[in-house]
Amino acid sequence: MVRPDSAPSASRWRVVVPALLLGAAIVAAYANSFTVPFLFDDLLAIVRNPTIRHLGQLGQVLQPPSALGATVGGRPLLNLTFALNYALSGSAVWSYHAVNLAVHVGSALLLFGLVGRLAQNRCAHPRLLATTITALWALHPLQTESVTYLAQRAESLAATFILLTLYAFVRALTSRRPAAWLAASAAATVLGVLTKETAAVAPVLVMLLDRAVGAGGFASALRQRRWYYAALAASWIVVALLVLGTGNRGGTAGLGTDVSIWSYLLTQAGAIPHYLRLVFWPSPLVFDYGTRLASGFAEVWPPFFLLTAGAIATILAAWRGRLAGLLGLAFLLLLAPSSSFVPVASQTMAEHRMYLPLAAVLTGVALVASAWLGRLGLAVLLAVAVLGGSLTWRRNEVYQSATSIWRDTVASAPANPRAHNNLGGVLLPAGAVMEATAHFETALQLQPDYPDAHNNLGNALMQVGRSRDALPHFELALRARPRSADILTNYGSALAQVGRLDEAIERHTQAAELAPEFPDPLFNRGNAHYARRDYAAAVRDYSAALALDPRHHDARFNLGITLIGLGRPQDALREFRRVLELTPDDAAAHAETANILAHLGQTADAVAHYEECLRLKPDFEAARINLARLRAVLQRSTPSP
Repeated sequence: MVRPDSAPSASRWRVVVPALLLGAAIVAAYANSFTVPFLFDDLLAIVRNPTIRHLGQLGQVLQPPSALGATVGGRPLLNLTFALNYALSGSAVWSYHAVNLAVHVGSALLLFGLVGRLAQNRCAHPRLLATTITALWALHPLQTESVTYLAQRAESLAATFILLTLYAFVRALTSRRPAAWLAASAAATVLGVLTKETAAVAPVLVMLLDRAVGAGGFASALRQRRWYYAALAASWIVVALLVLGTGNRGGTAGLGTDVSIWSYLLTQAGAIPHYLRLVFWPSPLVFDYGTRLASGFAEVWPPFFLLTAGAIATILAAWRGRLAGLLGLAFLLLLAPSSSFVPVASQTMAEHRMYLPLAAVLTGVALVASAWLGRLGLAVLLAVAVLGGSLTWRRNEVYQSATSIWRDTVASAPANPRAHNNLGGVLLPAGAVMEATAHFETALQLQPDYPDAHNNLGNALMQVGRSRDALPHFELALRARPRSADILTNYGSALAQVGRLDEAIERHTQAAELAPEFPDPLFNRGNAHYARRDYAAAVRDYSAALALDPRHHDARFNLGITLIGLGRPQDALREFRRVLELTPDDAAAHAETANILAHLGQTADAVAHYEECLRLKPDFEAARINLARLRAVLQRSTPSP
């Protein structure tokens, strides 16, 4: 049985001081993460997630989108936390990172408390052991993907609830009011599965812990706490309902994907040894491993047999109550939901899956070091933890931009087509069209039927005026994803550029129906209407796009241009002034504003806007000519002295 501390008041400082030091060390290691932008899955989970925009509409918040495998799909509590962030800071990343870091610190303190209580009266240095294990775990660079990468709050927050489940259970064993702690433990399990379905392993972990330090046997545990275990098991009903509600997460996870159980299982046979290597040598860390599967049994048979034998030995050791077996079984159970036979087709390997399993491995390492070298062994591991914190800081530097993280991923995983495609995807809007095109072409060499790469290559070709060459790439992308609003609207834009305006409008209309919450299909359809000189229809589409996103710069700018075409200069002037409120350094908006003011006879104000335009863009020749003309008018109208 776990025994209470004999003098809790006298030993309180021994808990508070290391806890504060741990918290400070974690904050220091992640202090440079607050400026990391939204990356990869963050775009669907946060940036393009309409359900987090209105916190007051709780029903919508608790029904997150699951299309295209959005990380929030089927995870209402996770979506609620993002909605709280959006209410606090909108699209500013600082509050999202603050919550992710707070979750990580909270998990670390729960781990510290859990290990400390379990080690009490069982080893010579329980507090030092708990501090060492927690420092190693919390500062390990392998954790950056779960803390710095915002969408993976799913992993870290679910782990927090698993740790809270276990900690509350251990507290119940020594409490005079165990019912309250057991209720908190059961509630934490439910909260965990509302965050991520992987938390469904918590009841089994509690059973193992009860077997080791509580009832002494599985049957005895069930007899003593049958109602508690029934409450824990109720979380599986919640998981089942959530999974049924999301299906296979847009074809990205579950038994209904294109990935077979056998192929995925073989892939994990290679993945798990790789994760274990990263525990002891965390380099290279890879942001995205892509969707590669093991080619066959011949590729992974050595680790497959080793893992199978190790799993059998672990289960036998755990059944006999041996600590190594319990730790090993906890490691396997925590990995099982995502790293066994249920395919996660969108990402066959991922470092964030080691977030909580890492604690089981490092606990074993610390116990061995303590047994062999006592305090000295733990002191050495604390020094290793400090080194881990410095590596975490350096890893966070790689996350500072989408370009740097994808360059790093391409360097570490050059055979990953998604890495090349996504690097091209961030280079293209930055103006590096040739380099982006090269990465899209590399992605297609690695995976010729890759729809995203075809879509992006089509966009790159459009930017260099090769819209006709882009059309076949959009058509190939649509064969794979005929209901993709993004591909449809890009295809529509290419059709418009080659003069096939009716077809373009049809594609944009399809895209708008598929994604009514996104403004771009409406904006692009407005462009096609403008090209047909149907200015009234263009105004309707631009206005509809702005209703969805009032900060859509191009829609507001084009609306102003269209209003000029309709002979409504005052309305156009209002739109350009709104553009300048959002982007005061927009030289083109200053020029258009000046043109309208000059037309309305407000010459002095027009001159000021032309001057600002030329300050921002000295080579804007039309503005220079118009400014000279207006100055000449002003000079003629000024009476001679």
